[in-house]
Amino acid sequence: MTEVLTPYDLQYVSDNGKSVRLYGGDEFQISRAQGLTPVTSNLVTSQGLHGIGVVVESQSIEPKTIIIQVHILGESIPGRKKLLDTIVPGIGGRLIYNNTWEIKVKVTQSPDIQQNLDYAKYHISLKAPNPYWTGVNERVVILTGMYGTFRFPVSFARPHSFGRRTQLASVNARNDGNVPSNFRIVFRATSAVINPYMTNVVTGDMMKLEREMVTGEMITIDMTSSPVRIRSIIAREESNIFGALTLDSVPFQLAVGDNIVQDGADGNPGGLETKIFFRDTYTGPW
Repeated sequence: MTEVLTPYDLQYVSDNGKSVRLYGGDEFQISRAQGLTPVTSNLVTSQGLHGIGVVVESQSIEPKTIIIQVHILGESIPGRKKLLDTIVPGIGGRLIYNNTWEIKVKVTQSPDIQQNLDYAKYHISLKAPNPYWTGVNERVVILTGMYGTFRFPVSFARPHSFGRRTQLASVNARNDGNVPSNFRIVFRATSAVINPYMTNVVTGDMMKLEREMVTGEMITIDMTSSPVRIRSIIAREESNIFGALTLDSVPFQLAVGDNIVQDGADGNPGGLETKIFFRDTYTGPW
């Protein structure tokens, strides 16, 4: 019985602005892609009670190594140049699978390409510091701020609005992936705000800043980076304000499924607009 392979699309997009379609187009054909889905957990253990089994003291999720073996369809020289111009050590990039999932990677070995004039084979080696894939489209949840209400088609025979302000007691930032997701919080002060924060209502974990925000200031708490970055922008001037994070703050993640969160401030919470940006996160594409 002949094995039927389901075709898929795999692209490499470099941070230098170039991209190459490794599979799914008419230039290249993948013969093997190793490491797209495995995630390795490193366990630190100690001897169990009465010498039976072990106790897991801690665990860490290891980076992912991806090795892709491909051959160039047809004449090799144009494909060889495109690969070497795009998949470059020292420049990061992303693998995009079926235009649905992506993973950030670093090149650990540039394409090793045969010198054949036609149908040359090659392989590349990539390292994903964070081994999880995310949805290609970033999602946004508005806790307080403006919702757009203007839609086409529109009738000017009746009143309409371009947006309305909302301020909810709590909202659900639902992660439809299969592992917890990191996210960004963006605070914006429409008037002076004292000590803004965001809380996970279920766990009680809070991210809070000890800072008086001035009118027009925007602060981003970025938990998608390691380490966490906190930046303030006032009149287009950006500064690092990580020191404003209170000692009892907990940089939490969005759990799989529902996440009930709310924002607030110690002073003038009505002047605060808050948004959350995140991507559904997965162990691997399918």
